[in-house]
Amino acid sequence: MINGGLGSGKSTISLELAQKLQIKQIVDTDIVREVLRSQFSENEKPYLFKSSYNAWQILGRDNDKNIIDSFLNYSKELQYSIERILDRVEILGKDMIIEGIHLVPSMFKKYLKNPQTYHFLIYNNSESHLKNIHKRKKEFHEKSIGRFLENYPKIRIISNYLYHDAKKNKCNIILNKNIEDSIQRIIKELK
Repeated sequence: MINGGLGSGKSTISLELAQKLQIKQIVDTDIVREVLRSQFSENEKPYLFKSSYNAWQILGRDNDKNIIDSFLNYSKELQYSIERILDRVEILGKDMIIEGIHLVPSMFKKYLKNPQTYHFLIYNNSESHLKNIHKRKKEFHEKSIGRFLENYPKIRIISNYLYHDAKKNKCNIILNKNIEDSIQRIIKELK
């Protein structure tokens, strides 16, 4: 499992790590969310139809507590589906990377006890995090980058929450200063 805030580098690291380790399957939790969106209406599951940084709108007030509480509610909407994927991976005994912001370490404690399951948090200091978001111009429209930058304080609150949650749950934390260095540190942990 590779977790991290929006713009942390988790998707890039996951893709390159899969190539280096010849892992054939990567599951992006955003895809899981999209599948779930097709099965429920916004009235049934409102958090599924938000983003990590704007789910607080459901609770009505823009404050740190609502940002974190709504992010957790947003992530919990995917928890059951992600757990089924993890269970299936264990049964099949295949290597797989699951990556996404929704992989909150405290929500997947029972999997952290499995010696065959690794959970990494990709974390950036504020400066490198902003640089990563700017790099996403290639991946997204200029409009999306503006939305990310506008919501950067909320994105940062969530990233810091994930960092503290990972630390509390003894999750592997990778300070992402450089993609190649981060990949090498993950590979070293896996050996």
